[in-house]
Amino acid sequence: MENNFDSIYCYEGTNILKNIPEIKDQKKLENYEKSIVALKLMALNKEGITGDFSINHFVQIHKFLFEDIYPFAGKFRIANISKGYFQFASWEYIESELNKLLENLKSENYLYGLDTNNFAKRLAYYWSEINVLHPFREGNRKSNTWVFKATFFKKWLHSKFTKHFRFKVIKCKHYISSWY
Repeated sequence: MENNFDSIYCYEGTNILKNIPEIKDQKKLENYEKSIVALKLMALNKEGITGDFSINHFVQIHKFLFEDIYPFAGKFRIANISKGYFQFASWEYIESELNKLLENLKSENYLYGLDTNNFAKRLAYYWSEINVLHPFREGNRKSNTWVFKATFFKKWLHSKFTKHFRFKVIKCKHYISSWY
């Protein structure tokens, strides 16, 4: 993620995000983040798939994954950010637009009952829209991946479908996980 040197999220004169252990070396911070988040994800996997795909759900997952790393864990960003030439959504619109997306998703019954192709298309739509919002300063991909996993695969994989249908869902899951 590119960032201005004067960002409220970075140490002065650097692109290094302010962090709880005050690591000021980018590579060390990346390694620390990977280690902590891997442990947190193992804990989430052990606990099982939970979630309701609400804004609170998003915030709580992000907070859990990053609370030992960043002081802004579980808080929507309050600055505009970009990656390369791509500008993510303006921070002022994050909460309202995320609410709209989640309400639309709910009105689509969380994509329940769609055939594999339509499920993949609608999931790609919601995933890309939430990615464009980029609600958090850091850790969007990791927290969003868990939120989607918790919401969709709880509904799809733990329901009483035929083996054939479960196979289609597993194929979708494999396809989506290949994005990362």
